[in-house]
Amino acid sequence: MNKMSVDPGLNTAYAIWDEDIELIDTGVFRIRSGKYTSEKKLCDLWRSFNAITRKSKITECCIEGVQVWMGSTRSVTAASTGKLMLLSYLVGGYCHICHLEGISFRIINPTEWKGQMSKEVVKRRVERALGQNFDNEHIVDAIGLGLSMWGDL
Repeated sequence: MNKMSVDPGLNTAYAIWDEDIELIDTGVFRIRSGKYTSEKKLCDLWRSFNAITRKSKITECCIEGVQVWMGSTRSVTAASTGKLMLLSYLVGGYCHICHLEGISFRIINPTEWKGQMSKEVVKRRVERALGQNFDNEHIVDAIGLGLSMWGDL
């Protein structure tokens, strides 16, 4: 009966919450170093996602969606090089796994949960809300997404 919030990417971060919205676990799915095809990377990440959802008995999941920030050179570059499409495939795979496993899921665009907040502001709010520090920016985003959806960011 746990929930999971996910910041997708080649270093996908997740936060797992109990039914009282207490944080019980965080982690990052990392792909092995080396030259792998995009398909192999996606399969490895999907396999890790499926394993943690089963192990943690996830019943509800919110996944950060893909969005182009037109004012961001980094975002526009990611869109033009195909990296944003790869991220879209990853999110779609996570959603498909949720569907197959009977997990309720939502895709939440970054502007829905954090608006225009900078990473620094999100980090401060997450750390203040939970009373602890987090070093990984992806984990901070996964926690922030969860707090935004089920708690108080």
